[in-house]
Amino acid sequence: KTGVIKEQVSKDAYRVELPNGKQRMIEYQELVNLLNADDEDNVERWTFESIKDHRWSKDKKRKGKIDVLLSWEGYEEETWEPMEVIWKDDPVSLAQYAHENNLTDK
Repeated sequence: KTGVIKEQVSKDAYRVELPNGKQRMIEYQELVNLLNADDEDNVERWTFESIKDHRWSKDKKRKGKIDVLLSWEGYEEETWEPMEVIWKDDPVSLAQYAHENNLTDK
């Protein structure tokens, strides 16, 4: 999608060949944005069906954080995931689960 980097012409500029064959100069930040956009498009995504349970994380690096047990669309296996991941991807479902399980302040 973004084309091919042909050369770095300065500290913050690159000559890029676009998919249509044309070439143009782009700045470093624009190049980073284009590459990140491609990464997002190519990332395989999973959708969770429901939050089944929660627990304090067993990961010492995440002490005091909560993990949630998720069931996934198209998969039988349930997995424990950091709550922050679900908060980022689907805050509404997480907030609803927290409310239904008395995990929020009244």
